[in-house]
Amino acid sequence: MNHSVPTTVSFSMSLYQILAINEKHQSVDLNVWVIQKWKDDFLGWNPYLYGMINTTILPVVMNREETERYINVVVTTNFWKGERGAEIKFMYPALYRTSCVLDIRYAS
Repeated sequence: MNHSVPTTVSFSMSLYQILAINEKHQSVDLNVWVIQKWKDDFLGWNPYLYGMINTTILPVVMNREETERYINVVVTTNFWKGERGAEIKFMYPALYRTSCVLDIRYAS
């Protein structure tokens, strides 16, 4: 374990819902789940010592500015892989407005 080794974080998004399409303003509003994953070499445990628990899930509900945000953190030990540390998965919803060229045509 070395504190000076950088941590690689993977970032992905999963489309949950298209909220609005605005042709006039050339924009699309999206509801997505953001997923970040990384390995933490300093966090881990031996499941034999903790009732064979190898994964913990920390659901969090935050009320902020009149909206609810659901955040999930999943921590899984690397003990069964024969490695130190744990895998962390941090997931949360997000709203994005993206601009794009739209040319909507209606078929009759």
